Amino acid sequence: MLKGNLASRLSFDESRQTLVPEGVHSTVLIESSLASDRFGNRMGYFQEKDAAAKTDLLISREGEEFLKAHESALESLVAGLHDPALEETDTATNKYLDLGAGIKIAGFMRGGQSMLYMVKIDEEYYILKTKLNRADGLDVSQSYINEMLQTQSVEVDLKVELERFEVVMPRVLFATQQMMFRKFEVGTRSGTLGSWNIKKRNEFTDIVSQYVKAQGEQNSSLWQNVQADVIGSNFPGTYAFKNDAFIAREDGEMVWVDPFVYRKELD
Repeated sequence: MLKGNLASRLSFDESRQTLVPEGVHSTVLIESSLASDRFGNRMGYFQEKDAAAKTDLLISREGEEFLKAHESALESLVAGLHDPALEETDTATNKYLDLGAGIKIAGFMRGGQSMLYMVKIDEEYYILKTKLNRADGLDVSQSYINEMLQTQSVEVDLKVELERFEVVMPRVLFATQQMMFRKFEVGTRSGTLGSWNIKKRNEFTDIVSQYVKAQGEQNSSLWQNVQADVIGSNFPGTYAFKNDAFIAREDGEMVWVDPFVYRKELD
């Protein structure tokens, strides 16, 4: 999680339609191969109060509109992550931590590489994903900026294939190295992709796995040590997904909410 007493304050330069920290009058863009604009993202940053350090922030178009509508949200969320009372929250018991300004947060799910929190803002729900503090001290997760860009890459580059399988990617609003914020998807968690037969599931798995593998083989730093998060079964040539990998929505589409796994030992 982010360290320090963060008071992140963001404002918008309406003439440029991009993020500018309060008190700074020039637009801040991070020059990086990862800061691609082909998805409509913008790079900004937020800053700890009275500190020189800045935290890079990748923002989608939808995320930019969100931060305009909820100017104190990022500051409140980061402060909430440091509040000891957060440990006592749980969506299962409907016990939320009230952060003020209509923002509430509660523990939702602990995964193998991340901790997920449910965020409620004005009756809308979101997921805040942060890195786990492991007892062994190992960093098993990649930058969430990378994960956001990988998610958008699959959405754009495999658009035709995803539509054919009625799969959509999660709507990520913004990310830093240490956290990612996305829309909460309402539906039933599923690792079996609903009524898909084995042939259809294997075909989808092959497409996404080969795509991710090809990106890594092109020496793209964005895809190093990353795989599609699929699990081989006891039957040769067949695959499965984790039970919480997909959300089956009422409209029939499957949202691939947990598409990737990061493993340093892949080096």
